[in-house]
Amino acid sequence: MIATAIWQLWIVPDRPGLRQLLLVIIAVITPIPVAFAGAQWWLPVLVGSVTLGVGLGLVWLLLCGWPWLRRAPLSSLAVLSLAFGSAINLDLLPRVEVLLRAQAATREADWWWSQTKAGVPLDPPVYDAGDRLLPFTLPATGAVVAYTAEPLRRWSWRGPRNSAYVLLRRDGERKVVKTASDLQTELTR
Repeated sequence: MIATAIWQLWIVPDRPGLRQLLLVIIAVITPIPVAFAGAQWWLPVLVGSVTLGVGLGLVWLLLCGWPWLRRAPLSSLAVLSLAFGSAINLDLLPRVEVLLRAQAATREADWWWSQTKAGVPLDPPVYDAGDRLLPFTLPATGAVVAYTAEPLRRWSWRGPRNSAYVLLRRDGERKVVKTASDLQTELTR
């Protein structure tokens, strides 16, 4: 029996198997729980996930692609498509991160409104717009007591994107809207 190095079993085996599937599944799902750990972690984990998944996919395709496809076509396609599919995290993870920031902004506005109704004088609440902290806008009249005049922005491989606006009504209703026109509609309602 010929001894095979452990790295060969994991990285360049004769045919794809559960080890390779496990590696790409880790690359695909690792960013999801880490996104909830905090804003400082999501970008390094995103880069690591895509590098691991797509990097392994490229290595496997170039070094083992044709032999794998001849020996185990379905396993090969499953492993390679999952490896390249880890690039979906480039789109999904920034959306999850902006959702978490919108929830944090909503909680901050809720707390501010409960304290203000109780008669405690406070400065306007602040929110993380993505590139800086900004105060909520406080209109003097109307059904809305606080809203984000600047959008919460998210990272995109095409550049930063406006993603959401948060507003709080006098009756306690909270809303997250996607566009500036939706925000204007809510403010005039």
